[in-house]
Amino acid sequence: MSSSLVQVELAGPCKGHGCKLTEVCIPQSPTYTCIPVFVQSIEKSQQIQLTEVAYGKSCKQSSTAWVEYASKAVDGDLNTYMHTNLDYSPYWIVDLGKFYQVKQIEIFNRKQGAIDTGRRLHDLDIMVGTSLNNLHLCTQYAGLAELGEHIVLVCQYEEKARYVKLTIRGTEYLHVAEVKVYALYDLSG
Repeated sequence: MSSSLVQVELAGPCKGHGCKLTEVCIPQSPTYTCIPVFVQSIEKSQQIQLTEVAYGKSCKQSSTAWVEYASKAVDGDLNTYMHTNLDYSPYWIVDLGKFYQVKQIEIFNRKQGAIDTGRRLHDLDIMVGTSLNNLHLCTQYAGLAELGEHIVLVCQYEEKARYVKLTIRGTEYLHVAEVKVYALYDLSG
């Protein structure tokens, strides 16, 4: 399995953070917290790693503004973005294709637009579940986000899920450049 690293400049409290390479910076205004990405289990002597599982997967959204389709949020390109119309509770859903133990969600806000455009990302619920009829809250983001902001959210529990849904509470546009879903992956073989 090959892996590639994408270097992204972080915004907000995580910009210039002091986290180690094996940690993820979690913004907590006005500072941040460092959370380990690798976990060593002493009991089973196995190493656990988070693996991104949403790239290129099937997805949909509540509506489509212009030609900014749902798939643009999982295309690996931070210069494209998905975009809904002005909807009540706009949403975006990815089907991971099979069940994963989801632990973390990363959201990259779109880079282009006016300052207020970036701030449309607020009051965001991240739901996960085994089916579209069986979703529950994984985590939330209050916002207001800035253009180009990189948001890292950790699920309250290690969630067994096939679907991940982002929903803004209220009437708003939903648009993000990329959504990455990280699940636990056992390296012990």
